[in-house]
Amino acid sequence: MGIFSMIIQDSEQRFLALFMAFYQRVEGQISAYAFWALITFIRNFGVGSTSLPLGELSKVIGIQVKKLRGVLNELEQQGILKIDFPETGKRSRVRHLQLNLTYIRLDSATSIEWLENSNKRMVRQIPLLKLIQTLFIKSDGISISNSPKKIEIDCYLDYRSYLVLLRLLYGADSFGIVIGCGISEIERATGLNKQSIYRAIQQLKKNGFIRCQADGAIRNSFIQTESPIYALTLSHRFWGDSAIFGKFYILKYPQPHVFEVQKVASIFTMLNPKSDLLSNTKSEDSDVGLKVLNYKNYYLLHDPLCWMKPFILRSRDAVGYANYVLLQQQKIMKLYDHYVELKRLHPENPLSATFYLKPHENILKDEAVLGHLASIQHTKLSGMNNRLGLFQSLLEQWCCQIYSQNKSLFKMLKEANPVVIDDESFERLGCTDFLYPYSLQATQIKTIKEDMTLKNESDKIESMITFKLNAEQSRIHQFLMALMDLIAYNQIYFFQQCMRKHSDIDQKLSATKSSLERVLVNATEIVTPFRILPRSFIQNTYSCCFVPDQHAEANRYFLSELAFQEPFQDGTRFDFPTQQITDISPTLAELKNYGLLHQHCLSLFE
Repeated sequence: MGIFSMIIQDSEQRFLALFMAFYQRVEGQISAYAFWALITFIRNFGVGSTSLPLGELSKVIGIQVKKLRGVLNELEQQGILKIDFPETGKRSRVRHLQLNLTYIRLDSATSIEWLENSNKRMVRQIPLLKLIQTLFIKSDGISISNSPKKIEIDCYLDYRSYLVLLRLLYGADSFGIVIGCGISEIERATGLNKQSIYRAIQQLKKNGFIRCQADGAIRNSFIQTESPIYALTLSHRFWGDSAIFGKFYILKYPQPHVFEVQKVASIFTMLNPKSDLLSNTKSEDSDVGLKVLNYKNYYLLHDPLCWMKPFILRSRDAVGYANYVLLQQQKIMKLYDHYVELKRLHPENPLSATFYLKPHENILKDEAVLGHLASIQHTKLSGMNNRLGLFQSLLEQWCCQIYSQNKSLFKMLKEANPVVIDDESFERLGCTDFLYPYSLQATQIKTIKEDMTLKNESDKIESMITFKLNAEQSRIHQFLMALMDLIAYNQIYFFQQCMRKHSDIDQKLSATKSSLERVLVNATEIVTPFRILPRSFIQNTYSCCFVPDQHAEANRYFLSELAFQEPFQDGTRFDFPTQQITDISPTLAELKNYGLLHQHCLSLFE
């Protein structure tokens, strides 16, 4: 029986490898029905052929006879399916259908060996292949009609939401985070139209397959991606034994609170020479930081740029309040330097697009901003809220990636050192595809050419242009790294404290571990990879961090609440907040509130 199940599993993996080989080749070429027919054909017949009559084949594929005839014709025209009549005599009119392996550059002689090797490659290339395999196997329970079958209790999928989910899984990383997969990418991978995709995505949210998302946005500064960022539910019960569980660390901020990028955008807007803040101030005035800090009832002391209390030795006088205020001033002045540098860049850099806010978007201008944000139900794709939200979520993903890969940075931050991300770590991200392609303005190039000609160094014009271009690109990268530093101080540091506390508890509970073993474990400490989950712009009270655990059989949730030691009243002195951590079992409503499930989700599917 064991050998038999292994044979079945082996054939399933071959069928999956076969399907993925076709899936990666057909993008943008076939209709949704043809996609579905391809999936069901491979699942039922693999590399073999079938001579089933159209009526019987219709039952196997799940597409009505009338429709199926056209679909098979489409697959044949695309060269995906071979239809021939190899028999003679009475059966000469019996047609045989078989996958055309030459479409994926294979022949029948080498197909088995290739499929085995392909599967090994795919495991490395596609992080959630295990979930794709489950989805592939369960396709026989999916309805092609408009009235979806019940696969499991309260869990609905029709073929449209199935195809969309397949594309999201294909584009996801090991945390279930999907970046750069917009409507156009899903269109090409499913054959569905825009409306069907929108409905399918809503269906996936209702049924808990999409945990949360940062909304898409257009015309953003610095970043050219417009697609939403999704987080998939890896522990959904649909995945069965393939489900991936983990720990969720939920950080709750005192109100008022907004994203780091909105604070910086508000500061940049106030630093604009046209603003009333600097109208009577010289640009080199050293009091700029203090003026920004004091603005609008000391907003940036209530919701500081840096929440973390850094481990810095100061004089005995500079404790508590003094340290707190001084640090916030320093952070503002650093941003002021970035602002001045970015303003020097050529006008083609769309700095103003995201970083110049209207009064109702500026937390330092309009006291009603936060209340207004809370009442927003629907935001425009082109609106500032979506731009800031998408930019924030993308920076969070990059920041988590850097701190998951760089052990020394991670350890320094955990000890409350005010670390800064270095150029090498940023370059290693390989994120240039998401940044605006950068070029020098025509007037800049003209100036360089004139200068080099005057110096009789015309042969160095190209290298000077390259140097200037790299210098300006570097300025933008420095600013992006500064924003990520704030995310590290305000979010990742506190997540680390949660992880540390519960790691210590778990170790104490594990009585089997000797003290020597624990010492050895600590000495060879590795950084457990983690990600901050994407969220909408209005979801600013909470920040959630996900740490997958391959051995876990259920999710665990930890709530970390930040609170200031004294209530905010006139005359009170500010100090760094304290952190209280509790182990929780959240309800459906609480998970929605934390941003860990979509508001329209119907049930807990774990």
